[in-house]
Amino acid sequence: VVFVTPAKARGAQADFAWADAAAAADTAVLYMGKADASLIQEALSQRGVSLATPVVIAESVARPEEALRGGILADLPALAAETGDGPALVLIGAAFAEAAAATDRTDRAILRA
Repeated sequence: VVFVTPAKARGAQADFAWADAAAAADTAVLYMGKADASLIQEALSQRGVSLATPVVIAESVARPEEALRGGILADLPALAAETGDGPALVLIGAAFAEAAAATDRTDRAILRA
């Protein structure tokens, strides 16, 4: 498992070490990645991660408004667009296949804890 963030400091040069680490891992947890969903999808697919890899966006975890949205890496930008304003983790890898599959593709808000 790798824990990374695609976020960068204001004015900083783009650094894709996070993508290299995430692509090399079986399971990746990305902090502050919701706003960069398209960048994440593109960077990981360019590094050989299949667009069919399961993904889950876990938003507002442990709060009453908690929501999980699941699908595959190809869906990531659309999943991110469906989220609210809460903080979110982007979870990527086969370990999340069951949670990602538990969602109906027409209604991605799933799985209350």
